[in-house]
Amino acid sequence: MIRVVQIFLLLQVIGVHLNFIQAQVLEPTPLSNQGSFSGDQSGKRAIPYAHIREADMMWAKRIWHIMDFRQKINQIYFYPLTANNDRVNLITILRKGIEDRVLTPYEPGMSDEMLYPMDYSKALNIGTYTDTILIPDPNPPYTERPMAITEAFNPFNVKQIKIKED
Repeated sequence: MIRVVQIFLLLQVIGVHLNFIQAQVLEPTPLSNQGSFSGDQSGKRAIPYAHIREADMMWAKRIWHIMDFRQKINQIYFYPLTANNDRVNLITILRKGIEDRVLTPYEPGMSDEMLYPMDYSKALNIGTYTDTILIPDPNPPYTERPMAITEAFNPFNVKQIKIKED
């Protein structure tokens, strides 16, 4: 019995001393970068890919992607409907690039090589149309006269785009 009491007391003493030793550090430590960039990266330049000659290519593959803006994963390219805080949709960005003559539009042809550049004004008129309606004249003889109505391009009517990847 005395032996059991001695072991019990010994375990209590060891337990009290081990209570002060903790594996967790309770003081906050500053976060390290953990592989992320530190500082201002705006002046840095990306490393360009090395030029590959056509003779060095073993094979090439042409892929046509159809991006449907009605799919949930592609809706980030369709919205916002109006520009807010420097956010605009993809069609508006592409159209702005054609207006600023930064992007070159190409004629759709029989091949998919994009050989013939399209005129910028012709490219900007894609999606606009003119309709003629008959308007009754309020004065006698109350005849109907034609009136042309031009509807401007609406980027929200574009539901799909086709992307070529070589």
